[in-house]
Amino acid sequence: MDSAEKRPLRIAVIGVGLAGAAVGAFAKSLPDIDIRLYERSLVHRHVGALAVNDDSVTVHFHDGSHVEVDLVVVADGINSKIRQQLYPENVVKYMPQVEYMEVFEREHLSKTIPDLPQGTHCFFQEERMVFIGDIGRGRFGFIAVMPDDSEQVAQLGWADSINSTRLSKLRAQLERCNSLIHKILDQSKNMGIFPIARGGWLTSLIANDRICFVGDAAHPTGGAFGAGCSFAFEDAKTLILALNHTYGVNGCWSKETIRRALNLYNATRSPHILKVFQLLEASQEPESQTERGKLATAQQMKWLTTIDTEVEFRKALASEGNGPVTLTRPVPETLLPAQEVLKMVAPRGSL
Repeated sequence: MDSAEKRPLRIAVIGVGLAGAAVGAFAKSLPDIDIRLYERSLVHRHVGALAVNDDSVTVHFHDGSHVEVDLVVVADGINSKIRQQLYPENVVKYMPQVEYMEVFEREHLSKTIPDLPQGTHCFFQEERMVFIGDIGRGRFGFIAVMPDDSEQVAQLGWADSINSTRLSKLRAQLERCNSLIHKILDQSKNMGIFPIARGGWLTSLIANDRICFVGDAAHPTGGAFGAGCSFAFEDAKTLILALNHTYGVNGCWSKETIRRALNLYNATRSPHILKVFQLLEASQEPESQTERGKLATAQQMKWLTTIDTEVEFRKALASEGNGPVTLTRPVPETLLPAQEVLKMVAPRGSL
């Protein structure tokens, strides 16, 4: 993209899970763009390699097709193929845990479980955790986090349906749990299993002035602190804040407009992500497993719930040496369609 050439900014979002969909939603505020979203499951099968030059990025697919764009937003999840290509040293390691998930129709479940509770409820038993409750639109969710062998976890596919042997294993692990849990398991028809994995911190969330990472592709924390959805939305909004601002300053989409936007995105989000990984590492220390340690960790986590994306972005702008700033093109609050949010938070069951 030549600095003097005025044409739409071509964006490819690789992966349309929560982070990719959020980028697509927030991007509605960007002027003069051509954005295309490539669904994650297809990308996992077909994505080949990226070729970057001064003017564009070409995404090659295994079926021989390709797309040429100005900006690639990598949102293809914790097992990101593109992250593996650009940062081969960042290897995802499987944890000795798995997550089971299923979504039920509340009306159907209530017929066999008359005492099905309202709201949400958590059950803890040593290393076992179960979460049940209403997730909206007449659906009732079940999530269980269970210990498992890390080598066996590595062999699992993402969101595979479990067989009768796995279901029996889950029942045995929850044998001493509340009887309500077993009543729900009796109605299971499409329980999914999700391997839990974690990678290292990316020292930069951008590459080659044309590529940026969002969501689990940017910070593969494996569900730590239960804040992955927040991280994804914060990534997406920060990226669009940066693009809107630099476009407002330059008045067109150019290589410099993109480069500065990505640097601002990285300057805003990287310190935040580093703190997350440092907190995650500290939480694994033996002293953190004591009651006092758990309390200290909880206190240290409070900042996770108080992040203001626009405030953090203004700090990054000020750090460029310009002092206090006003956003040239603020990003309006964006709500994803309810049906899309349901697909993200409840991937199993009939939606």
